Amino acid sequence: MFVKIRYNSLARTGAPPFSKAGCETGSVLSGDPRWLLLEGAADATLVVDWDGVIRHANARTFDVLGWEPADLIGEAVEVLVPEVAKGRHVAHRQGFAQTPHPRMMGVGLELVAIHRKGHEIPVEIALSPLVSEEGRLIIVSVRDISDRLRIMRQLGETAAKLAVVDERDRIARDLHEIGRAHV
Repeated sequence: MFVKIRYNSLARTGAPPFSKAGCETGSVLSGDPRWLLLEGAADATLVVDWDGVIRHANARTFDVLGWEPADLIGEAVEVLVPEVAKGRHVAHRQGFAQTPHPRMMGVGLELVAIHRKGHEIPVEIALSPLVSEEGRLIIVSVRDISDRLRIMRQLGETAAKLAVVDERDRIARDLHEIGRAHV
């Protein structure tokens, strides 16, 4: 399943897809209006062509992955994939091309992306195929789930501590009852 979009090519300037021009009240976006919607996304969002080359990236890419969007343009998407998984990723990407449909990537797996500084970041990734005048593309949304995993780990630790407290309370009650029975 593909989403097909058409756009008015008013802003074909050869500039990066997004550039910021400062103004007194903050930053305003200028550049290719086709991809302006990506800037409103809460996640790092990439537009990747069928060959795995990154064609567009939003500003959140820096916040999540440490990459300036312009630095990713023209790079293989595998630059964000751990070394041990790059070969598998190419095969999975080619498999996605055979049956493209919107989906979460790696359901049930613990996915990581490589930050610009080289460390791994736990992520969720959503894939959506798209047909535009540029051809067949994939919209890739990357969400950093580090905070969620930290909170889940803390909840697990708290639940384990509560279980110990509950067991101690049960033992204390049992001992109290045994002591009362012998008096």
